[in-house]
Amino acid sequence: MLKNSKNRSTYSLLIIAWLFICLLGGLETLMVFLFKPETIQNSKAFWLPVMRLLNGFAAISLVLYPGYIWIRGRSISIHIFGHLLLLVLFVLVYLIFSVGQFQLLFLSFEFDLFLSGIFETMMTNLHHIAAYYFFLVFICASKDYYNDKTKAVTKRELLEKELTETRYRVLQRQLQPHFLFNTLNGAISIMEDKKESAQNMLVDLSELLRNSLEIDFGNLISLEREIELLKTYLNIEKKRFEHQLEFEINVPKELSEERVLPFLLQPLAENAIKHGYKGGTKALKVQVEAVREERRIKIEISNNGAPLSVERVGIGRRNTEERLRTTYGEDYSFSLIQKNGKVINRIEFPSI
Repeated sequence: MLKNSKNRSTYSLLIIAWLFICLLGGLETLMVFLFKPETIQNSKAFWLPVMRLLNGFAAISLVLYPGYIWIRGRSISIHIFGHLLLLVLFVLVYLIFSVGQFQLLFLSFEFDLFLSGIFETMMTNLHHIAAYYFFLVFICASKDYYNDKTKAVTKRELLEKELTETRYRVLQRQLQPHFLFNTLNGAISIMEDKKESAQNMLVDLSELLRNSLEIDFGNLISLEREIELLKTYLNIEKKRFEHQLEFEINVPKELSEERVLPFLLQPLAENAIKHGYKGGTKALKVQVEAVREERRIKIEISNNGAPLSVERVGIGRRNTEERLRTTYGEDYSFSLIQKNGKVINRIEFPSI
């Protein structure tokens, strides 16, 4: 069906192009009739544009359209020889209809006169008829080129979208099991001594996992909801470490509706806690701060734990950077620094 639709549009375009040629030819005949009436008879002034219209319809329908459809998409050699043959046939059909109509309308039909008329018209108008042919082919070729480019762009955009969605799904599958295993291990480690805390951890975990399953990782969510998800995670860790862990979140109210990647901050907070306790740290404080500067959002997750020298790049940081790159291209920054006794994860991306 699509192919037939494409072919019909090609035929329609050929007819429209020919009507344009006939319009110009009709204007030319009208100007000759008005300013040099002695050079053209009244009857011919009307019939010549009509004859040109019918000649073109015949040549397009019998030769150019079916031939062009057959040649389309074939090898370059077939294109070359095919268009040469089509040009000859187009000229012959155009001349046959042109001379035949002229004799039927203004003379009596005689075969010898018909052949000589074709020969004489070919000598005087061959370049015009050939120009018609090349103009029509150029119009159709331009249309095909535009369609092919549009199709290629659409296909590339579709493939890029599918690739992005696939990468998001892969990252989501990596993120959820990684976090799940860590939290379950934390609950198991305190289950004997702190049964109630372990139960609460599992309740919070189920809530967090429910949210992670409901959220489309390929779409952005509000910063307010992202902070709520982060707080749920930090509450889980708080039950595990109790007074040894504190967290502070400073996010201005005006940033609540800013759009961010879902579960963007949780892996970084998890990383801060995991590596912050290394090196004998007994009391760890995790701070989260967000600001907007010149249409860009800057978020920092810092901790006062083990120095950067023992920090390792884990799956959380790798996934976070990959998700930022997939969403923002190169228009983001993601760094890990140590400043004033703190290890800082710093993210910056466009405000949406």
